[in-house]
Amino acid sequence: MLTVKELFEREDFFHVAILRHGFTDYMRDYEIIVGARSGPPETDIHKNQFIGCVEAAYKSTLDGWFSKSLSDDLVLSGADFPEKQNPPGFVWGVRYATAYPGLKYVDDGARAEYWSRKVGRKMHEVLIGTNVYSLRLVFADIRYSFLGHEPDVTVQKDYPLRVDETTSDGGVRQSQNPGQQLQPNCKRIGKATPVSATRSSDSAFTYATSMRSTHPRLSLCSRTRKANRNSLSRPNPCPNYS
Repeated sequence: MLTVKELFEREDFFHVAILRHGFTDYMRDYEIIVGARSGPPETDIHKNQFIGCVEAAYKSTLDGWFSKSLSDDLVLSGADFPEKQNPPGFVWGVRYATAYPGLKYVDDGARAEYWSRKVGRKMHEVLIGTNVYSLRLVFADIRYSFLGHEPDVTVQKDYPLRVDETTSDGGVRQSQNPGQQLQPNCKRIGKATPVSATRSSDSAFTYATSMRSTHPRLSLCSRTRKANRNSLSRPNPCPNYS
């Protein structure tokens, strides 16, 4: 029987696409869904479920580019909108983060030790570094499942709300074209569940099926990737573990 650390070593997701992450609707567990872990044809999808997550700390690594990239236009851009010119800034519409430097299990981590004392049982700690954010999780156990391949497995997509009432001191620009909020290949399907996947003929990766060869291990439109690189004037930042 593997330890938590040994399971992470076996199911490492270095330099893959993190497609979704967050707490389950029953609140106990934190899930990370990744794709393109197994190399070409880069259609594989996997779920890592952090059981009994007591702490989840998210930190953006876009620094000064974050405020320049808040417009809805940068969400409603990318490969789902091939006819649209990407505006300046980080294109959130790529809908994934590259797991680099990836996941690191923290031996004798300070947060894990704190929570172990607080809840009266052994807890574990990991750091996950991506080109968009870093994530620290403290949890009791880990479960892993291979979900399958697209187009049989799909991942839910989210969209910004378009509202008539806006705030006076927020100032985040909404998209000027309401018709861009939903496209035929952007249908929201399913939600995260503990052990199952949503299956449909619709694919979370439809936009990239003809472009897989443009990026090793990741299903991504090369035009959007180039736009993000150029907008940041440097390779996307990767956090150091500290």
